[in-house]
Amino acid sequence: MTAGGADTGPVLEIENLSIALPAGADRPAAVSSLNLTVGAGEIVCLVGESGSGKSVVAFSTLGLLPPALRVTGGSIRVAGE
Repeated sequence: MTAGGADTGPVLEIENLSIALPAGADRPAAVSSLNLTVGAGEIVCLVGESGSGKSVVAFSTLGLLPPALRVTGGSIRVAGE
């Protein structure tokens, strides 16, 4: 909410995000069909075992995904864009 009380919408929206691993990896995808919404003032923590895709989600959100990985589906919106 803004100071006037109007809802500004989510700060971060990830919908159906899927990210493929390179050929020969131990599994086909680092991330499959992830959905996540973060509102203004919220704190979100991704928890999972090593290799579960936490860093891949963060890198993809920042546009820093390594060239060997590729987004195969979904969308990421920051402040509606």
